[in-house]
Amino acid sequence: GQDDDGQQGEGGGFGMRGHPAGVYVIKDGAVKWQPAVDPNRVVVAAAAVVIVALVTRAWASRSRSCTQP
Repeated sequence: GQDDDGQQGEGGGFGMRGHPAGVYVIKDGAVKWQPAVDPNRVVVAAAAVVIVALVTRAWASRSRSCTQP
């Protein structure tokens, strides 16, 4: 589509979102990188890893018990 300034373009983000990685903090003449950590994402990622590990472990023990007489 065309905007009020006569510029054309289309979005093509494929449903992806961007999240800030962090910020540079300048204090007393020193520059320090401060990463942006979203605690909710950390908890969800950890829960996903635990669930995958439990499912894999259950699947492995089930397949072992089925192959042994």
